[in-house]
Amino acid sequence: MEEGSPIQAERCEVSIVGGCNLSCRACQVLAPLAGAAAVRPEVVHEDLSLLARHYRAERVELRGGEPLLHPALPEVAAAVRSSGVAPRIRVVTNGLHLHRMEERFWAAVDEVFVSAFPDVRLGAGELAACVERAQAHGVELSLRRFDHFRESYAGQSTANDELVRRIFATCQFAHVRRCHSVRDGFFAKCRQCHAIAESAGTTRDGVRIHAGDSLGEELRAHLADRYPMRSCRRCLGSAGKRFPHREVEARTWRSVHETCVDHVLDEAHLARLESDPLAPDGCLAAESVLAGPFTAAPRA
Repeated sequence: MEEGSPIQAERCEVSIVGGCNLSCRACQVLAPLAGAAAVRPEVVHEDLSLLARHYRAERVELRGGEPLLHPALPEVAAAVRSSGVAPRIRVVTNGLHLHRMEERFWAAVDEVFVSAFPDVRLGAGELAACVERAQAHGVELSLRRFDHFRESYAGQSTANDELVRRIFATCQFAHVRRCHSVRDGFFAKCRQCHAIAESAGTTRDGVRIHAGDSLGEELRAHLADRYPMRSCRRCLGSAGKRFPHREVEARTWRSVHETCVDHVLDEAHLARLESDPLAPDGCLAAESVLAGPFTAAPRA
């Protein structure tokens, strides 16, 4: 990369709403602990426009919580597009409200990525209607079914520095999938650090997005840093124990996770990741592309 040229990334995730219509035991962004506040489109535009001076992605992924709960989702998509940070927009959703989305939603996005779970999914007729709308608007629609997840968060941090280092070094979200994430005016190399800091009321990891000339240098330093972040002490990265998907009551979600990282670690899988950074997590049951991919140019 030439000095002064924008950082190039595959994707940048943007958290646009805190709450969710589900309360998954394995929620990586701790949505059951978050409020339902939705970010304003003008705030999204400001953050991403400043970011675009130093950083470009192939696509922006709009996430939550559950992004389809945002009351102005087409306006958010328009704000992303006009920022110039990425040419394509993907919405990542559990899909339960997808069949209710208006035509202007389908006209505003390029891709919809549905994560479906065993007991909570669209009916066949509802899914067929979504496929029809996606095809009509040239929107790529993909579906992944997950029946298992891995522990990703513990309410109590570990004091084991070497364990924190090993978990961070093998974290596929930070180093393989590179889940760059924007939330509340901060940029970070993974999505979970935002949620952990917010739930604990601690200082945010990552880089505050600002208008100064030093932002590009700060972003590069953050992405190149191979030391764990503060939030990593309560994060399992990709090495948590595997368990079947299930819903828990939102009011009990925190107490369910009130354990230490050391107690929900899958040591065998951690060792596997150390020898094979691309080792599958064993959670994906099936995947399919329902509409597209389309070769038409991204929306203007």
